[in-house]
Formats: sequence, structure tokens, C-alpha cells
Amino acid sequence: MKKITSIIILLFVFFQGRAQVLFSENFDSLSGLNGWTQENVIGTSLLSSWSNVSSGTNPTCMPFSGIGGMVKFNSHDVPTGNVYGLTSPPINFTGSNYVVKFKMFRDLMNPTNEDKIEVYYGTNNDIFSATFLGGICRSSQILPTVTSDGWYDYTFNLPQGITGSGYITFLATSDMGNNMFIDKVSVEEMGVIDASLILNTAPYFVLNQPFTTVAQVSNFESGTIFSFDLNWQVDNGIVNTQSFTGLSLTMNTTTGYNLQPQWIPTPGIYTLKVWISNVNGGGLDENLANDQVVITSYVVNEFFQSTMVYELATGSWCQYCPLGHVGIKNMSHDYPNDFIGIAVHHSNGFDPMQDNEYDAGLAPYVNGYPTGTVDRMPYVVSPSLSNLQSSHYGLVNSFTHPLGKVDIISQNWNPITRELTFETATNFALHQVNTNYKMAGVIVENGITNVSVQCNAYSGGSLGDLIDWQGLNWANLPYYVPANQVVYDNVGRALLGGFDGFDESIPSEITYDVSYNYNFSYILPTSFNENNIDLVALLLDGNNGQIVNAKKIALSTTSLGISNFTKKDVNIFPNPSKGIVNLTTDDGARIEIIDITGKIVFSANNIINKNTLDLSSLQKGIYMVKMYMDDFVKTEKLILQ
Repeated sequence: MKKITSIIILLFVFFQGRAQVLFSENFDSLSGLNGWTQENVIGTSLLSSWSNVSSGTNPTCMPFSGIGGMVKFNSHDVPTGNVYGLTSPPINFTGSNYVVKFKMFRDLMNPTNEDKIEVYYGTNNDIFSATFLGGICRSSQILPTVTSDGWYDYTFNLPQGITGSGYITFLATSDMGNNMFIDKVSVEEMGVIDASLILNTAPYFVLNQPFTTVAQVSNFESGTIFSFDLNWQVDNGIVNTQSFTGLSLTMNTTTGYNLQPQWIPTPGIYTLKVWISNVNGGGLDENLANDQVVITSYVVNEFFQSTMVYELATGSWCQYCPLGHVGIKNMSHDYPNDFIGIAVHHSNGFDPMQDNEYDAGLAPYVNGYPTGTVDRMPYVVSPSLSNLQSSHYGLVNSFTHPLGKVDIISQNWNPITRELTFETATNFALHQVNTNYKMAGVIVENGITNVSVQCNAYSGGSLGDLIDWQGLNWANLPYYVPANQVVYDNVGRALLGGFDGFDESIPSEITYDVSYNYNFSYILPTSFNENNIDLVALLLDGNNGQIVNAKKIALSTTSLGISNFTKKDVNIFPNPSKGIVNLTTDDGARIEIIDITGKIVFSANNIINKNTLDLSSLQKGIYMVKMYMDDFVKTEKLILQ
């Protein structure tokens, strides 16, 4: 099993009386735009605009089919007000009534930025004489609003009865929010009816409590939908059917429907199937491919906080790699509880900080220097702060959750033998069988200096300022930063268990509320400074290599033996909560509850054994709970519903 990073919606395709398709483009050919042309309509930006890509960042997404390609407009970087057109090859129209259909990815980030796509039809590739068909903003919070990040269908009518050669143009306007992505473009004759189904509120991850699924039904053709049946089934269980009559779903009309009866699941992993049938009493639905959705649903006992791990390919010889220095440094400062950055150095015959095993393991996940991977997912992420913030936002605010969490519960340092050991405790959100989880460890060193000159393309400011949270501006440093003036932090020094982790470090059958412990040991070389070492524990999915969750702590060298915090145990439950929270401790504790703005909204002292806290006066949302005991601080995320 794994941390779910994307949801694969299985569409069962049937062919029945389809209207004629004049033109289609899925952008799967990654050699270019495949006959499409682009032009800068308004503005003078020299940045790349439209391009064909196989994965996306800002926001993080994959092509609609999960493979191949899609087309991207770079509104994350193109200055506000710049307008670029992307025009199709010529299409031969024969006098019928036509529609243009396409998929567009919409996301929540930068919700007020009006990056938008407008669609035009013209008889030549001159946008100024073309006919406006319609438009959609990227932000999911701008009409028509949607409730989650994802791909959505859009259909616009072309002028009636057109003939001869014509063109479709997508006109993109940047408001410097996030990038915009389009896939699966087609021009078709108008059909009679096209009922389309998506799950507006889908039980991808559900707590052990009743859940109502909301299905969103749209009509993408010229006819009117008067009735249909809405069906749902869990695994191979009972088929639940609701009949809806007296409707009037005209073209591009969408309505939401609650699936009944309410699903009352128990913890486990399920297949949920939802589908439309009997449209207009069994009349022709022009496209049956979008009538059914099948998802995997995880019903868990509790939601775990996700920690983002960013592994960066870098090197002191790399002139653009200061971008990664600053990105990881600022993220580590801004998100200390749920971000771990690791700089994996590549020697290139120059950098002495390379760990051969780590460098080789990371190589398939990156495509240059500096680039990196988030949780070893199959797409490359640039280390610019905005990219890392976007990835972190998408992960932490995702509707999916990690199925496991890991803590480092003890550590030991022997200054004579230089052996360090630490013990991890891993817990899971539900009972699972036939799993393939693995534990891995990373030794990370900070404060490395006097080892290598750092090349710096940002010197002189021609690429703009590059400033870390402490105010250091790399634009003010020389191109070759002397070894005694550069400090390397977050350097991945050694892998424990290799890149893929220790086999059988987690049993194949796991149970909720049972802790699975594992011990790591390592002889720290004398060239490593034990006072600057961090210990990182990784919980890996052995089936796909992705990082499920992680934990980082500093190596304690102030005393021999187990650190003071190892005997401490603090638990908060239920989580999420309706407002009444139980807190248990082995020793006395002081707690603070902090909202998303950083404000302390609740505090209490002398929490001993089991206490019940009434937080019902707080607004619904996500809070951080800090629990202080002696020199130990534990932080947990709390969700109030």
C-alpha cells in the first residue's frame, strides 16, 4: 500500500452511435505541438508560453489519462496581462452543427488570480477576426466553481452550419497564478445527449463514520436530459439505484445529487463504482465513456499528517544550484514540522560531498541540476521556493492522506566508537494484508564549510535576487563563492537500508493501533561533525518506491544513552474531532493550540494522565497542537470538523 498521490479514475468505454469527430488531439506526441501554432497576442514577454509536457508543476498534475502528454500555458511565470494564442491545424467543416470539447485542469492555489483560457473559432489563424465561443478560469474558486483540484470537461458551441476550412484557438491570459493545462481536445458534430458523471465529493479517504457521496451530472450535448438513474455499488455488494425524473438538464448544465442511502463503512479498502443509466428512459447517450466512475476508497480509523520529503539533485559545480540551497533552507524554516529537504550531491569530478549510493538511487527521478522529487513521485520538481510551496500546499491540503506515520522514539550516541543508533515506531491507519512497506534511514549533515567553491549564476543580479530567510542574497556573492564563505546544509551523507529500504522491516500484515518498531545503526565517519547531524526515517512503499511518510530529528550528543524524550508518550484523540478531544500523557504537559495564522487560540497547563478538552468554541479547520514536557516538544495536526 502507499500514500495516495493521485487517484486513477477508471472509465469503462463503450461505443454507441457517436457523432462524427472532425478533429482530435491528445498531445501525447512529446516532440512538439504537432501542427498547432502559437503567437504572443498581447505583451512582450520572452518567456516560454505554450508547450507540450508529460507532467506538470504549479499545480502538480499528470495528463488526463495519466500517461502521454498535455499542453501547458506557463501563467505561473509569464507576466500578468500577457496573452498567447494556441491555434489548431486547419479543420474541414461540412455544414453540420459542431462543438469543441476539451479537458482543463483546475486548482485551488492562488484562488483570486484570473488566469484564463478563452476559446475562439475562425476561418483563418487571425485571432482578431475570430468568433468567441466561451472561457474558463484556472482557479477552482472562480465561476463555474469546483470543489477539488482535477480535470474537468468543457464544451462550447461553434457557429451553426459552418463549412470549409476553420481553426480553433485557445487564447490564454496570464494573471501569474498557477500554470494552465489542457488535454483531449476534439471537434465533433453535435450529438443528442451526453450525460457526464464526476464525483464532486468522493470518498477517496474516509474516516470510520457515515459518508455522503455527491455525484455531479452534466450534459455536454445539444439535447435535454429529462430523467436518468444514478447507481452505486461497493465491491460486489448491493447495487443502490435512485431514479430522477422531471429534470431539464440542457447543454452545459450541471447538477449535484447525493447518493442514497448514506454509506456507513467500516475500516478497509474498497472499490466504489458509480454510474448513470436509463438516460431519458433508455434513449441515446452520445458518449457512454464518461457515464461511470470507479475509485479506490480508503476507510481509515484516523487521518495522519503528511510530511513532504524533497530530495534535490545538486552540486557545488552547478551554477544554478544556489536556487536549491535557498529553496530547501527557506522551506525548512517555514515548515519545520512537515517538510524535510535533502540535498543529494553529484561530484561531476569536483564536489566532494557525493554519496555514490544516494546519487545513483536519485538519478532516475531527476532530469538535471538542480531538480528534485517530492516523496519520490514520478515527476520532476524545480527547487524554486514557489514550486516547493505549491507542492507542499497540494500535499498538505490534499483530500488523500498517508496510510502510515513514523516517529523516531529513541536514539543513542557513543562518542568513543562513533556509533549512533535510533529506533523508529511506525503506525498505520487501518488493518492491511499482503503489504510491502519498508523502512529506510538517511544521515543528513548541516553546517559543512571549507570543502568546495560554489558556482553561482545569480552573481551580479542578472537573474534577479535570490534571498534566503536570513537575508543572504546570492546576487551579492561572486560567481565562484570561496569555500570558506559558503555553508552547505541538509546534505544527504549516507543511506541506511539503501535507496529502497530494508526488506521485511515491516510485516506484510499490519494492524491499526499497533506500533512496528525498527532499529538503525551507523558508524559516523570522523570527517562528519556529530554536532550537525540529523536523523531521517523514511517509510517507503516497496511496490512503487514512493515515500509514504517521514520523520527527522537532530542527533543528540549532549548525553550518552537514550534521550529524555524517549520515555515520553503523548496522544490526542479522536482526530479529526467534533470539538471534544482527549489528551493522554505519561508526565505533566503544557499544551498550545495554534491556528493556521500562527495565533495561539487555546492553552492549558499541568495536563496529566488523561484529560478531556472542550474545543467546540473554535472554528472548524486545521490546527497545530504543541505539547511541552521538560525539554521535549511534540507537535500534532488536529482537525476540527
